[in-house]
Amino acid sequence: MKSNETKRRRLAGSASAGVATETEDVPHDDAVSRRLEQRMDLTEANFQREISALKRAGEALLAKNNAIESQLSCLQEENERLKVKVFQLDEENRKLEAAFKIHVENMDWEYDATDPPSDSYWEDQGYVDYEVQFINEDFFRKAKEQSEKLRRGTFGLGSAAEVLQYGDPEYDGLSLIRHDHTMCSHWREFCLAMKTWNFSSVRGTIERTIPYSLSICNIELSANVLNMLRECIKPGGMGYVEELNLTRNNFQGSDGINFAIEIIQSQTKMTEFCYERNPADREQDCQRLFDAIVSHPNIIKCNLNGLFGGETNGHDYLVHLLRK
Repeated sequence: MKSNETKRRRLAGSASAGVATETEDVPHDDAVSRRLEQRMDLTEANFQREISALKRAGEALLAKNNAIESQLSCLQEENERLKVKVFQLDEENRKLEAAFKIHVENMDWEYDATDPPSDSYWEDQGYVDYEVQFINEDFFRKAKEQSEKLRRGTFGLGSAAEVLQYGDPEYDGLSLIRHDHTMCSHWREFCLAMKTWNFSSVRGTIERTIPYSLSICNIELSANVLNMLRECIKPGGMGYVEELNLTRNNFQGSDGINFAIEIIQSQTKMTEFCYERNPADREQDCQRLFDAIVSHPNIIKCNLNGLFGGETNGHDYLVHLLRK
């Protein structure tokens, strides 16, 4: 009996001791859990700070990269502008070289044409005073001035397109100035000067970058004059015809149409063409002229008034053909 009581006391004591041990371990586990949570929170906070810092660094790098790309784009644009400027300066330099060369080659040149006839010469042919003035000013004076400009090398140096002009397309009420043998030497001097300028040799290739306009109005153009003009307007020289104006020139047969077509086809950079008050004798000549205009790559403006010599408007007919 005594031994049994002793055993029960031992068992009771062991049970009490186990309960006490478990009770003592609970606060210890809570503390460990709190410390783990604190460490995890701290680690997460550090991780978030690092992520934020990396994001800011990435945004800064992206902004810097965009700035560099923008600077590179500006530099590329500036480089292209400089290339264009260098090309333009080189072209201007070549023009100046050509002008100087032409000037030197023609230092001893003199305008070798006969003196214009007296006013009475033209009055005897039926021209009135203002028409005589037109002949003297718009043909003889201009023929000499334009020939001198071409020979001295100053033609084509301006920023705007140069103009070679005989007569005024806006001047109405004037009789047609018919071809006269006294004009031949002046046409010859002008065409020789034009040919000398256009085919002057220069350093490199200017690629015909000098545009000019040729306008001959209210003056008859004979077959001989047309042949001289053909020779000096041929492609391959320093200049190209940007605008061609042939108004009231009293061409014989198909001479005018043939001349116009030849110039149109050879001058691929031409943008304007006028063939006014020059009636065609044959319908097939009109068709050939229309075909040349329609097939031209750059003509955007043309005037064909009076081509049919009647009420039919050449421009309207051309529009009709284009709409087919």
